[in-house]
Amino acid sequence: MNSNFEARRQGNLKHDFSANDRELEYFSKFFDGDILTLLTNETNLYAKQNRGSRSPSNNWVDTTIQEMKAFIECLIVMGIHHLPALCNFWSSDPLLKIDAIVYVTTSKRFNKLLENIHCNNETKKPRDHAEYDKLHKVRPFIENVLQNCKDNYKPSSFLSVDKSIIPFNGRSSMKQYIYQEIASS
Repeated sequence: MNSNFEARRQGNLKHDFSANDRELEYFSKFFDGDILTLLTNETNLYAKQNRGSRSPSNNWVDTTIQEMKAFIECLIVMGIHHLPALCNFWSSDPLLKIDAIVYVTTSKRFNKLLENIHCNNETKKPRDHAEYDKLHKVRPFIENVLQNCKDNYKPSSFLSVDKSIIPFNGRSSMKQYIYQEIASS
């Protein structure tokens, strides 16, 4: 009976990983090829739709799944290694330059991808429509990640949700104001 309790208490990955597996193998289970394909296709579509407009996408070259994967990897490295400005990652100053980014992509191409990255087509229902989705632009991405979580991880039967509230003063129609929760803390 004690072993049954232990099994329910711990969440489990649904895949067998060895001790030699790196972080990338774990990450790839949740952020898989379907997500990279979605991002690649929607980014290329968005850039094509904006050609000829005032957007700087006039000289767009279609991205590939490999380039999109490298772009995501650069974003992760940039999130870990903070610099004052984006251009510093490609600086000639050896104290600022990050080789893991410089050898993967140019500053111009990175900025072009950053300007055009999309998860969903721009056609959407108007805000006053009954089926309007506030998360329309990221909905396919969210659904893919959620499905990958369901496919690759089985949470334990003992879950805890921390209901702490993070103060937020910005504008968002999705935020919920609970006066009693804030007043009691």
